[in-house]
Amino acid sequence: INLIPPQASGPDLITVRSSFGEAEATLTFTPDLNERVLIGVIEGAVSLSGDAGNVLEQDRFSSFEDTTTGVRGELYLKGVIRGDALLTLRYSSDRDTEDRLFRDIRGEEYYPVYGDNSERGADAQSSSNLFVKVEKGRSYMLYGDIAIEPEASALKLGGLQRVATGAKGHWENDRVSVTVFAARTAQEQQVQEIRGRGVSGPYDLDLGGYVQGSERVEILVRDEDGGDILSATPLLRGTDYLLDFFRNTITFDSPVRQFDLDGNPVSIRVTYEVEAEGAEAYWLYGGEVNYALSERTSIGARAVHADAPLGNTARQRMHSAYLQHEDRQGGVWEAEVARSENAMGEKDTAARLSYELKTETRHFAFEAIHTGRDFYAQGGLARAGTSQVRLSYGAEIDQRSDIAFGAEYTRDRINNREQLTVDAIYSRRLSKTLRGGIGLEYRYDRNDGTNESDTALILGAHWTPAGGPGTVIEAKLRAPLNGDTPTELTLGLYDEPKNGWRVYNEIELQFGSDELVTRAAYGFTYTLNEWVTGRTEMTKASGTSNTNMVQGLSVDWDLNQSTNLRADLEHARNLDTEEGELTSFAIGTSWESADGDWVGDAELETTWEDVGKTHYASIGIAGNVTPDLTILARSRAALDRRNGENFRQMRTRIGAAYRPKDNARLDVLAWYEHRLEEKHSSTETHMWSIDANYELDADLRINGKYAGQYQKVGTAAGTSSNATTQLVQGGLNYEFGNDRFQLGLNATHLWDSEGNSSNGIGAEFGFTPREGVLLALGYNKARGRVAGQSSLYDEGFYFRFNLLLDNSLWTQFDQFLGS
Repeated sequence: INLIPPQASGPDLITVRSSFGEAEATLTFTPDLNERVLIGVIEGAVSLSGDAGNVLEQDRFSSFEDTTTGVRGELYLKGVIRGDALLTLRYSSDRDTEDRLFRDIRGEEYYPVYGDNSERGADAQSSSNLFVKVEKGRSYMLYGDIAIEPEASALKLGGLQRVATGAKGHWENDRVSVTVFAARTAQEQQVQEIRGRGVSGPYDLDLGGYVQGSERVEILVRDEDGGDILSATPLLRGTDYLLDFFRNTITFDSPVRQFDLDGNPVSIRVTYEVEAEGAEAYWLYGGEVNYALSERTSIGARAVHADAPLGNTARQRMHSAYLQHEDRQGGVWEAEVARSENAMGEKDTAARLSYELKTETRHFAFEAIHTGRDFYAQGGLARAGTSQVRLSYGAEIDQRSDIAFGAEYTRDRINNREQLTVDAIYSRRLSKTLRGGIGLEYRYDRNDGTNESDTALILGAHWTPAGGPGTVIEAKLRAPLNGDTPTELTLGLYDEPKNGWRVYNEIELQFGSDELVTRAAYGFTYTLNEWVTGRTEMTKASGTSNTNMVQGLSVDWDLNQSTNLRADLEHARNLDTEEGELTSFAIGTSWESADGDWVGDAELETTWEDVGKTHYASIGIAGNVTPDLTILARSRAALDRRNGENFRQMRTRIGAAYRPKDNARLDVLAWYEHRLEEKHSSTETHMWSIDANYELDADLRINGKYAGQYQKVGTAAGTSSNATTQLVQGGLNYEFGNDRFQLGLNATHLWDSEGNSSNGIGAEFGFTPREGVLLALGYNKARGRVAGQSSLYDEGFYFRFNLLLDNSLWTQFDQFLGS
């Protein structure tokens, strides 16, 4: 297997699946010491007009982006410094107006149109100006965006997870690992769960105060009866979903089902950080230590403090420790204790003890958990105020028989409830087609002073008719030996009439109660061919006379090597009341030309439900029109007509780049974007820009730009206003004296639809004392003003400098470090 390592070093979970089974392993990717990159720029401009206050505002370094004077710096450095230590450094004086954690290229805002086969990636992620990381083997120190999460798998009670911008250090050898972290933040954690609707989206989210890049998105499958989480699948940002593409929404790359193949509901859980305006900052800090006492025994401890003011919901403290031991039979012991403190300063503890052993012929698992009434661990394993004990054992007695034993005890001290279930089953293969089982089950339930208990005989059978190898008939009888609990009979018929087709019928009966049928489920799943699958299921639950139906059809068809067609149809309804009806349909295609020069995709999705309809469409194409011209276009539209409203959103972007291969002196980049949002009011925006550079000869270069924006805002009352702003700019740059001197001229004209306009002209003389260094003196003159654009004007003489940083500086850098 050829494995391409990730861009960032560190541990990663590798999973391999095949028809024989599944295996997982954690690999630690160490830094690439052969990689050395250094690129950056430092530039600034100082006004010489006598207004010193405009040079640099107090407590502000990067005013360059907001005025024509100031200092600006960009630097990315990655390479070996001393010995085998790898340094990664990124500095940017331009902070985003909306901080983003784990910032990377936003595919919905920027996109490559040059057609140069470049690949996008993310490194040195930080929502602050600075990221720095020093790595040596498996150890590192960093400042930037950090993930606060337990490193040891045995830390399940104290599994508090956060993300923030701060400092983190990690030291590790073969026996010890130490991690410490600290961050100054004003953020709080929010969790939202949304029902899957059978479409990609958009799904509405309350993102008030959301800190970009802090989210963790998972697809959950919950048990249709008890609501327990059966599986949680994490998704990758930018690949699996787009968050906040439309305001307060999340859109997925593929439809999110309403139910899984077993009829369990599917939902979306989004965990993210929020920061309210004016929120008070606090320290978030802690650490984790893990120590291997021997090859089989390890211990560890973890502490996390979110020291927000008392009463602030962000305040939380968690201390936890564990002992993990693997015995000679391969069984794993885990003991864990934890102590929490909530926002009101209330402290409580929790403890856990577990053991698990798996061999070819037996399996044993035990777990006991106790939590205090005020124990609080968001994202932890157990609920507050409960005591739980679980025990399971299964063993193969011989080739024909086996035994299974299970017990589960739960005590909820907050709701004053106790539950105990104990069962033991012996099963034996009676013939080649029949397997039978017999056992006992004991149940005890105490709910707020009311006690119920019973002991029952369990009889089971599993029959595969000799004439129908694809048919299975199962039966389970639960006959109480005491108490008032009715007799329960569960019958199941499962048939595969042909490969890929499965029909099933399950029914639960109670004898001696007012309701005979407590649950019924019948349906079928089918695979018509390699690309069409479907299912239909009808269920009836206890305590209701209503029957729910779920139907689904999926198509995933590779028309040829370059074209794929996919479609999903799901329908859910209550057959008796006609309530809760939801139908979703999604169809999409992706395409690539035979020569690889063009790619495209399109999606169309819609839902029908009682409260209205939603529609979503997306289409995109990118490719090389010629070897010199590359284009990319993407359009998305969403229409929400639920609850009597009509909410419409559209966004279209087109970009083109022209760079003649045979004449590298010309470079043209153009783009256009249209945005529309209509709800109670409407906002429509058109933006466009075209830039061009052309080298007349080796010394003379000219450039030009035309850009504009049109925006129209309408109100529900029918009034509207609009404005257009446009810019034309042109300039030239002439180098002489063996390229040590240069002369630049620039002229601009800015105007809007209100009759305001401004003209500007500037001249600059520059000197290059050495390669990569530019010192320049210039003069600007402007006439007229456009409202709201005062930061664009700064008249008079100025001094400008520019320092380019590249790989040629590595030698000087090494000499400075003495390496």
